[in-house]
Amino acid sequence: MVFFKLLLNDKRPKTDNIYPVVVRVTYNRKNTTFNTGIRVKKDKWDKNSYKVKHSDSNAQSLNKTISDYFAKVQKAALRLVDDGNFSFDTLKNVLENKAKPAKAVMQESTFKEFAERLISDLLAINKAGNAIIYRTATNKLLAYAIEPKLKFIDINYSLLEGFKNQLIKDGLKPNSISNYFRTLRAIYNKAIKAKLIDRSHYPFLDVTVKTERTAKRAITIMDMQRIYQTSYKPNTGKWNARNYFLLSFCLRGISFTDLAYLTNENIKN
Repeated sequence: MVFFKLLLNDKRPKTDNIYPVVVRVTYNRKNTTFNTGIRVKKDKWDKNSYKVKHSDSNAQSLNKTISDYFAKVQKAALRLVDDGNFSFDTLKNVLENKAKPAKAVMQESTFKEFAERLISDLLAINKAGNAIIYRTATNKLLAYAIEPKLKFIDINYSLLEGFKNQLIKDGLKPNSISNYFRTLRAIYNKAIKAKLIDRSHYPFLDVTVKTERTAKRAITIMDMQRIYQTSYKPNTGKWNARNYFLLSFCLRGISFTDLAYLTNENIKN
């Protein structure tokens, strides 16, 4: 969840008593501020209504500028959150127009090109797990379509229904198939927002993918004890696999991807 608030940044005293109006953005308990470009005297700022007091002769125009910038920050931040690409640096680049619009970068982008770009963005912000899911779903669809230059306009009901049936023939479980389609929908929705394809072509509305309740896979304490106490020759495959499993268990079920990224510096106390 991302939160926004207008503030007068008066933490550092100014000799002229004039301070910048900023937008504070909070995400995952971390925050930063973005300058609206407006500076006002401290006694002219209404901290309860978050605007310049009417006693200032330029209050109307100043408040409009502040309000417009506040809306701009909100819109940009929420779009990044929806796309799963939010970071304070990315938001700063968008606000400063340093980020290139997706349409200008690849107006005739293929499905693979756009998906690869999303995967690169996810890896850049250390979301390796999501990147792997995106890559797997992309490769599966392209392998079925037998068309490396598949365009978004070519992804229609017939293609998706055939893809689903092929996954069923391959023996994939309903939840695995659902995960593929959920990922493909996410990629397609991002392409719509990037103006690479019109929403009127959205092909997923008529494609039904069933899910099933995940079977319980918990094991008993006795099983855990046997795994812990079984002796394996050090540095063998079984020895490593058992140690990885036990470490994941002791770290409250940490994913294997996150486990692989751990370093000695992460171990404290």
